[in-house]
Amino acid sequence: MKTIIYVAGPYSNDNPDIIDENIGKARQIAITLMDMGYGVIVPHLNTFKFEHTCKNITYEDFQELYLKLMIRGSDVVLFIPGWQDSKGCKMEKLVADALDLPVYTVVSELIEDFPPSTVPDEIKSVLETI
Repeated sequence: MKTIIYVAGPYSNDNPDIIDENIGKARQIAITLMDMGYGVIVPHLNTFKFEHTCKNITYEDFQELYLKLMIRGSDVVLFIPGWQDSKGCKMEKLVADALDLPVYTVVSELIEDFPPSTVPDEIKSVLETI
């Protein structure tokens, strides 16, 4: 069975361009991980820009949804660069630690502990940049 990785990283920002950058970074990491044979949960993509279209949902509602997904659906949590400055990521880290979910900030260490089904050569070069 595939290892399911919850990709945690910054999302919110007052600058829409920064939000787009944050989404793009999480997306690229998720693509790389999926190409290696992992399953991924990426909050950035699940409710992509819903904060502009869902008028009756709060930040706390999003946080509750993703904490439940992390707890119930993932085997490991990967915190991507910038997570330390994110209110949501700090909460995810507290919950992951409290539940003894494996937590990583370095992809190569995650791969060592949870080997993927395959690592194509073109993916190996991408990993060096993450």
